[in-house]
Amino acid sequence: MHPRPDSQKSGQSEMFNRRLDDFLYETHEIIKLAHYVDWNMFDRHYDSQYHPDHGASALPTRCMVSFLFLK
Repeated sequence: MHPRPDSQKSGQSEMFNRRLDDFLYETHEIIKLAHYVDWNMFDRHYDSQYHPDHGASALPTRCMVSFLFLK
């Protein structure tokens, strides 16, 4: 299945689901990189890898690529 849109919220408390940019300064290298990367390019490239009828919804592509950058 295709990744879930980022706009879907469960309605539950987001207390422990904080964004990384809440903890870092705007001048941090990771934040700068996030503004520089063309995230839509990754969406277009990996879109063909998702099948609409098989499996659960995937993580957003940006999340997947970000984890690989951090690794």
